[in-house]
Amino acid sequence: MIPRLGIHKAIWAIAHRIAKVVWKILHDKVHYIERDPLALDPVAMKRRVTKLARQMRRLGYTIEVKPVAVATT
Repeated sequence: MIPRLGIHKAIWAIAHRIAKVVWKILHDKVHYIERDPLALDPVAMKRRVTKLARQMRRLGYTIEVKPVAVATT
């Protein structure tokens, strides 16, 4: 945001975004879930895949979980 807006406008844009999230949490009483991609370690990812596969099976779907091959260049 800094190259596009400049330092002061970028700070205000981030502060505004944080204020909107806080207002939404307090006003609508929603649960906040951190979506940090760096926090997703392999153990947490495997646990999430297992949980989602279990939910799909409960809904009547047949699930086969296979890891995707990572392409190296």
